[in-house]
Amino acid sequence: LTAKNEFIKISGALNEKGFVETDKYFRVNGSKGNVFAFGDCCTTLPNAGAQLTGNAGYIAHNIKTVLEGGLAENDTSTLKSFQMGMAAAIATTGPDGGVFQSPWFH
Repeated sequence: LTAKNEFIKISGALNEKGFVETDKYFRVNGSKGNVFAFGDCCTTLPNAGAQLTGNAGYIAHNIKTVLEGGLAENDTSTLKSFQMGMAAAIATTGPDGGVFQSPWFH
């Protein structure tokens, strides 16, 4: 799988497969801390919607913090890092059934 992010011209932002390299605060590598990426285009989270939605509040907080102008490039004191959500597996087994597996339910 190769990402289609070649339009991003920030030096060091893309890995060899074209995905956006981000730190644990969703900041794009090489962007001086003021460009963020999240979702399927970047490397911070696995490409899973549940992981993205579970971190939406952290992402919003970090973007708002930077927009309000309170951080130097390497200052992460008030940023929130991503949190890996609960691992779960869900599969459909036809129009009327499915299975679910989670550490919470055995």
